[in-house]
Amino acid sequence: MKLNVCTLFLLVFLSSNQLVAADTIDKALHSSGKIYLVVGTLVVIFIGIIIYLFTIDKKLTNIENQIKDNE
Repeated sequence: MKLNVCTLFLLVFLSSNQLVAADTIDKALHSSGKIYLVVGTLVVIFIGIIIYLFTIDKKLTNIENQIKDNE
């Protein structure tokens, strides 16, 4: 039942007029070349998040090792 409702919701959303507005924005970004700026910004943000998560993981591993050594 949930799958049918989700499928119906997805079909209604995809057939709505919101895609027309997104399409015009997409065309405007491509025509002006700003899409590369948007994609580049998103890539930099995701790389920053990944580096931050690995740094936190490394610090937590060091703290866990210190706790195990003290026990």
